[in-house]
Order: sequence, then structure tokens, then C-alpha cells
Amino acid sequence: MTAIWPILLFLASQPLPRGEIVDSVACLESPGHTYALYLPSGYTPERAWPVLIALDPAARGREPLERFAEGAESLGFVLAGSNDSRNGPLEPSAEALVAIWNDLQQRFAVDLDRIYLAGFSGGARMATQFAQKSKVAGALACGAGLLEGDPARFPFDYLATAGLEDMNYLEVRVLIENLQRRGSAAALLEFQGGHDWPPPPVARQALEWLELQAMRRGLRAPDPEFVQRYSRARLQEAERLEEQGRAFDAYRAYRSLSLDLEELGDSSQARGRMRLLEDDPRLEEDRRGLERASEVERREIRVIMKQVLADRPRKSDQWWREKIESYRKLAERDLPDAAALSRRLINLVMGNAQEKAWFASQAGDFERARWLTRIAVVVRPESAELHYRLARFEALTGYHEDALSSLRRAVELGFQDPSRLAADDAFKRLRSLPEFRDLRASVARPSRP
Repeated sequence: MTAIWPILLFLASQPLPRGEIVDSVACLESPGHTYALYLPSGYTPERAWPVLIALDPAARGREPLERFAEGAESLGFVLAGSNDSRNGPLEPSAEALVAIWNDLQQRFAVDLDRIYLAGFSGGARMATQFAQKSKVAGALACGAGLLEGDPARFPFDYLATAGLEDMNYLEVRVLIENLQRRGSAAALLEFQGGHDWPPPPVARQALEWLELQAMRRGLRAPDPEFVQRYSRARLQEAERLEEQGRAFDAYRAYRSLSLDLEELGDSSQARGRMRLLEDDPRLEEDRRGLERASEVERREIRVIMKQVLADRPRKSDQWWREKIESYRKLAERDLPDAAALSRRLINLVMGNAQEKAWFASQAGDFERARWLTRIAVVVRPESAELHYRLARFEALTGYHEDALSSLRRAVELGFQDPSRLAADDAFKRLRSLPEFRDLRASVARPSRP
């Protein structure tokens, strides 16, 4: 190891590009771990910089950096996205996180008091759990909250983001509301969209919120102009919600801003608007409507999860078709954001069916993977990829006629990957059948312009 250290020190001394995303940086002491990196164009080792380490559930280190880079450039954050973290056991992702953290300290001037963890979906749950067990300034959870339990409070700053059509939206919203009631520095940023990392403008706002909390905690020097700009922008957003007749959403926005500005800025405007809304009859009406919608969502989440977590199917394809149709019709009901609620429930079925099918296939339980994929096909019957996956699991479980039918449907819907079909061992027992050879020939045949 002694002979290697000069090489490691030499590599650590070499400058990395600034103002652009580097897709893969190998950790000096753990070269098996890599991460995507973004250094602000003004980075200099003469001062310490806050760091955001991002955990994607599919080891896509670059993905979160593309969302946060604009805000990081403006606000002065170093970004690192693990190329190794992914859904599954915690240990491999924890090892990747430790390797990145050690490497960042060796290479760069980082502010040890301002380390933040971010994650999306399963990565959000991991980031939250890791934050609870380590000394970090804050965590940023995108599209999911906790692995389990409901904390009394968090000792670190906690920001969540969620698309209004995100299947985990209700879980995230309730978690933030509970944390705020219990005195934690917590906030939720919503955006138009589904289960995803936040878009760049929301990602920038998330970093701004972390900056504000760092000022509150004395982790960075106060910046009155920054606080004033932040306050003005958030007030305008809340006022727009009022103008749209969304009294309860506006009330929540004013309340969050008043909490953000405690001990830091003038929160009198936000508190004043809260008091005015408390006398507005629309507030209680909106609150009751939101609770009705939340109860519908909670009930249907229980129904969905009971079925997709079962060891074997309990409901027929027809039952699932009728259930999906009932969710589509929710968009027509007199409930707040009924269209978003409808999409969240459909996305919950789709997301869980695909995720559980993948885990089942990895465990060799192809029968379970087959019926879970059938559920996904019910939700999205126009997907060639889903029909192809279903054909694989049907072939692996001996449903050869069904496999040929599903594969034929995949081809009809546009599947055109002859090399994938030829190399797929799931179909090895079908290769001698004339029907399979005809399908394979139709896939290999160039399509007409």
C-alpha cells in the first residue's frame, strides 16, 4: 500500500473540470466505487464548500446532478452522485456513500459542517436513514420518505420534493406535516409531474432552502439580501395559490415560510396572511375536501398494496381492469386535485407491479413475476416492452402458448430488437417452434418506410 500512496496523492492533486458534470470519478482508496461530480466554475480550495451527495435508486450518478447543477453553480455547492447506489440491501449503498465521502475530503475543500444527503425513491429512503445515523446538516428526500416508522423529529434539516402525480405523494406530505408539528426544520416542495427527481427550478429552490437553514443554524454567514429575495419569491407563490382559490394550499405555503424565516427575517407578512385566511370560510372547506381525498387515497393504497404484496394472485385481470377504470373515473369526482389523485393511484399500481416483478425475477420466482407483470400490462396495454417481459415470464413458467401470444402482441406494438430476442434464454424452449421462428423472422425483417 505504501508504494501506491504517491500515485494516489498525484491523482488527487490533478485538477478536475469545473462548471461541467464529470460522469465518473473513481474513489482513490476504493477505485471500485465511482461517482459523478459537479464542481462550480468558481471552485477554489482556498475556502470550504458545502457538499450534496446524491443516491439514485438505479445507480445513475449523473441524473441528479443534471437537476441540481444550475442551483449548485449559483449557490456554490459541490455535487456528487453515486454510480453504485441502487435499490436493494442497504450495505452496498452505505459502502458507496462512505467511499464517496472519504474521497471528497481527500480531493476537495469541503465544509464538514455542511454535508447534505439527497436521494430519490428508494434512494430517498436510504438518504433519510443514513442521515439519522450520521452527522449531516440535512437531507433532501425526493419522491419518498422513511423506510419505516414515524420519527418524533429530525435533528437535521429535512426537505422533501414530490410530484403531484407521484405515487408516494401522500406519504411525503404527511411526513413533512408531522415533522413541522413536532418542531423539526422541514418543508415540502411540490411540482407538476410524477415519480422523479425534481426539475431544475425546484432543485434550485431546494438548495436555497438549505442555504436559508444554514443561516438559521449559524453554519454560514447571514445574507439579508438573499433572505429578502427568498421571502419575496415564496410570498408571491403563496399569493398565486390564493388567487387560484386554493385557500388551504396558500395557508400551508404561508405557514412554511413563517417557519423558514424564524430568527432570520421578517415573517410578519406570512403570519398576517395566515391570520386572514384563518377567518376565510374557504379554508375549512378546502381542509375538509383535502381530508376526504386523502381518505380515499389511503383506502385505495391499502387495497393495492394488499394485492401486489401477496405471494400469489388473489384477483383476476378483470378485477384489475375494473379497478384501474375506477381510478380513471376519480378524475371526474368533486375532490381537490382529483386528476392528480387519479394518476397517483394508477402510478402506484404500475410502479409497484413493475418493481415487485423485478425483485421476484431476481429471486427466481418467475411465476410471481409473471402475474405481477400481467397487472402492469392491464395498466399499460399499449406497451411493447411490458408485453415482451410478460412473454419472457410466461415462457420461463411453461405457459408457451401465452408466451407466443404476448410476444406476438409485443411485435404488433412495435418491438424491433432481433439481437435481444435471439440472445434471450427465456425463449430457448420455444426456438424450435414454427410460430416462434416466424415471429423472430418478422422482428429481424426491416420495417417498411
